[in-house]
Amino acid sequence: MFYCFAAWLPAIVEDKGYASSYAGFIGTLSMIAQLPATLLLPFLLRAIPSRRFWITSFTLSEILGLALLSFTNITPIVSSICLGIGAGGLVSLTLLLPIDKTNSPIEASTWSAMTQAIGYMIGAVGPFIIGLLYDYTGSFLQTMYLLIAIGFIVIFLGWKITKPTDKANVG
Repeated sequence: MFYCFAAWLPAIVEDKGYASSYAGFIGTLSMIAQLPATLLLPFLLRAIPSRRFWITSFTLSEILGLALLSFTNITPIVSSICLGIGAGGLVSLTLLLPIDKTNSPIEASTWSAMTQAIGYMIGAVGPFIIGLLYDYTGSFLQTMYLLIAIGFIVIFLGWKITKPTDKANVG
C-alpha cells in the first residue's frame, strides 16, 4: 500500500482537479506525516503493547485516508496526513515483527531479510498494477477500492500473525 500511494498520490490528487504543485505538496505532506508515527511508535508500544491494536489502528488510518480521498471533497491534506500516519506506523511495526516471532538474533535477521526481500518484491509490483488499472479504466477510483480492500486484508493478516499470547503482546 505504501509504495502505491507514494508513487501515485500526487497523480490521484491532480486527477481530482487540483494543480500539480498542490498535488506535489500533498505527496510531500504525506511523507512528512510518517515521521511522528515512526518516531513515536516505541512510546506508543509501551503505553499499549498490543501489536494487533497498532496494526489495526495504523491500517485503519490508511483506509480512512483512501476513503476520504475517494469518496469526499474534503481537502486532500487530511487524507495525506491519515495515509502518512498509517504508513509510518506500519513500516515500523513490520520491522519489529521478525523480532517478535523469533528466539535468537540470527533467526530474527534471517526472517527479517526474507520478509523484506519478499515485501519489496510485492511492493514493487503495486505501483505498476495501479498504473495498469488507471490506464485500463481511466480513473483512480477502482485502484482506491483495491487499496482499501488490501487494507482490510492487512488487518486480517495482522491478526493472524499476532496472537494475544505473543511475547510482544504480554504486558
